[in-house]
Amino acid sequence: MIQSAMRTWAQTLHDLLDITPLESRALVLDESVTNPREVIDGVIALLAPAAAQRGLRPSVSVDQTVATLILADSARLGQIFFHLLNRAIQLNTQGEIAVVVQADLLNAGSQRISIELMDTGNDAVHVAQQPLFGPSADPAFAGEWPAHLDACLALCQILAQRMQGELSVTNDSTSAIRASFSAPFSVEQWGPSAELTSNAQAPLFAIAAPSQDVAASASSEPFERRYLDALSEEGINLHTFLSAWRRSMTGDLERLASPA
Repeated sequence: MIQSAMRTWAQTLHDLLDITPLESRALVLDESVTNPREVIDGVIALLAPAAAQRGLRPSVSVDQTVATLILADSARLGQIFFHLLNRAIQLNTQGEIAVVVQADLLNAGSQRISIELMDTGNDAVHVAQQPLFGPSADPAFAGEWPAHLDACLALCQILAQRMQGELSVTNDSTSAIRASFSAPFSVEQWGPSAELTSNAQAPLFAIAAPSQDVAASASSEPFERRYLDALSEEGINLHTFLSAWRRSMTGDLERLASPA
């Protein structure tokens, strides 16, 4: 999941910092065997801190019919979901953002996977925190966020078309569905292997319950407990790892917010 998150983050940063006009970019899909659940969990790990700052709780429901492994460009698939989830977070709602992933059988070797982001909060309220990828608070940069948002969505629309899929978003504050994406994918493995089944006692994504030696600094890190336990068993200092992760993410966000 962490590797998938880093691939998504690297691809997203690359495109956000690319000053080349969108229409002149060569957008080529690099397909490989991909676990869609890891892609989704990786994106939620990236955006969980931003959601928490706004009082939002992302929740994920992946239907068991969704294949375990598909043929896809994992970084681009994660990038689409990243922008859609980030957009849903920026709509300033209070409560829960539900991510529902389902699949429809197309033939013996493929299925159409759909991802819907729904706002399940009862009341929409304005939240004062600055967006993750939003305009600077400086009045000199006012109005830059909508154009940037449009550019992100335009890129996602192109990527969805390259995947022979569909992407839709809504600005209607009364609509429960904030965004949806669907596309056909070739299936490499329909169900989980025995190894995956044995490890399925805990959800793929969870906020880690901190152990005693990291409770002071890791009370709500977006990493699954098993991953942190594995790092500890390998002799990794969890204080150092979590602090470095936070500094790295903060540094990337500060560079994005800085004027060119």
